[in-house]
Amino acid sequence: MKYAFFLIGIILFIIFLPWLDFSKTLSAGDWPYLYPQNIKAFSFPLSPPFLWVETYYDLTAKLGLQVFHLPWEVIERLFWFFPFLALSVYSSWVFAKRFLKNNPFASLCILIFTTNTYILMMTGGGQMGVAIAYALAPLVFSSLFNMLEVAYQKNLKKLGLLALLLGVQLMFDPRIFLITIFSFFIVFFIYSFMQKKSVFVPLKFGAIVFLGALLLNLFWIFPNLFFFQSEYAIVNSAITVTFYSFANFSNAIGLLQPNWPENLFGKVYFMRPEFLFLPVLAFSSLFFLSKLKKGQMIIPFAMLGLVGIFLSKGTNPPFGELYLVFSKLPGSTLFRDPTKFYILIILSYMLLIPLSLEMILQKVSKSRPIFSILYSLFLLFWLFTIRQAAWHQLTGTFMPQAVPTQYKILNNFLEKKPQATLWIPSYQRFGINTKQNPAYEGSQILDATNSAQLLSIFKTPKAQKTLVENNVAYIIVPFDSRHEIYLNDNKYDPTSKFDIIAKLKTFSWLEEVTEVDPSKKIIIFAVKKE
Repeated sequence: MKYAFFLIGIILFIIFLPWLDFSKTLSAGDWPYLYPQNIKAFSFPLSPPFLWVETYYDLTAKLGLQVFHLPWEVIERLFWFFPFLALSVYSSWVFAKRFLKNNPFASLCILIFTTNTYILMMTGGGQMGVAIAYALAPLVFSSLFNMLEVAYQKNLKKLGLLALLLGVQLMFDPRIFLITIFSFFIVFFIYSFMQKKSVFVPLKFGAIVFLGALLLNLFWIFPNLFFFQSEYAIVNSAITVTFYSFANFSNAIGLLQPNWPENLFGKVYFMRPEFLFLPVLAFSSLFFLSKLKKGQMIIPFAMLGLVGIFLSKGTNPPFGELYLVFSKLPGSTLFRDPTKFYILIILSYMLLIPLSLEMILQKVSKSRPIFSILYSLFLLFWLFTIRQAAWHQLTGTFMPQAVPTQYKILNNFLEKKPQATLWIPSYQRFGINTKQNPAYEGSQILDATNSAQLLSIFKTPKAQKTLVENNVAYIIVPFDSRHEIYLNDNKYDPTSKFDIIAKLKTFSWLEEVTEVDPSKKIIIFAVKKE
């Protein structure tokens, strides 16, 4: 066992090594960069509408800065990225001990759960609220199963702790919370039916736990009650569901995130055949039902995997029309991206793969050398499937970057002038955006959805007047340090930047400011008031 944990520890260290560079920020994708000015501006209570996780986000930022005097590069790791990693390891190991007791391959649950392509793309894209809720999923799942014993004992203390655990997961992401509950019910009902056990008493205590979790989250549920309907209406569309159905059947059954490895939104890659070995190995456990001590769990978890595969592919064939029916159920389209249902597949494979390997070991030999060989072979295979992560070829948060000097100089310059800025074609993550120095995009004040429309509006007399009325002192064409703004067919193409600059220079009411950034990576134009 020590040999297994040692190898897994090395793999985790290699994959997540980029997160240990505290001189650079992990800001990428949906994960922002906060200057001290941003954090100091946070106030409580929050004004609705705000996200479920926003209270934790603001509180930990202020705690890190104003109590411990830490830079954002440390705060983001201390309260988000390192807790995700620690919780993923602990949570998956609790799951392994609960469902794979005495299985020599149980430690593989940690590897499968923490380093699969779905969660690597999720954390790489900076969706850390989802990531921490995901990290808690096996712990919640296992604790709900333990509730079956607690329920008959009427242990209110343990039920209270379980409600607290569910409440924490609900706070980080309600969608992952609901998916975890859904996963539990699939396995629980099938398992209870096979064991001919009543489900009513456990369900009664489960309802109490669920209610407790909701009550613990009233701090964000109640203030946002009047905004839920309008927010829901935005995503309540079958077209949205179809648009977000990136994964196909092969992706889902192979546990391959469709955007792997570049993690570019909407760019789906060809199926990598090596991933098809995973479902073969996982569902091979069905042949060993009568020979495994934990065989009674195989069918429930196999069904969980199949349901996850069907849901994860969204409206793609086969039977994609059924998912459209599902998408019309109240609240279903709030999930938008069907790949969130990969969690069902992951929980399934976490149990099925170690069980299959255990049976193979029993068929060949139970000797330690054979176990070591079989264990090492799977590790090598797994590393091959996620080789881009092991070789540090992933982008996003796995490619930390220091804040460019140009933006530090720009922010110091803007801080002295309590005026707004307009960013074309869009705001850059290292710019400053505070109440004192609000940063706008074209859609916010000039009703333009792209730079071409905005530049066309600039030709009209109202453009200069509108900008002055909104206290916009500068127009900024950003330095795209992360190559995420100037894109053409998902590839970085700076030619559009040069076109924007050339057109801005033609407007007489704009004057280029060159003293802020002599390198001319950031182009600044001052808006004349007359």
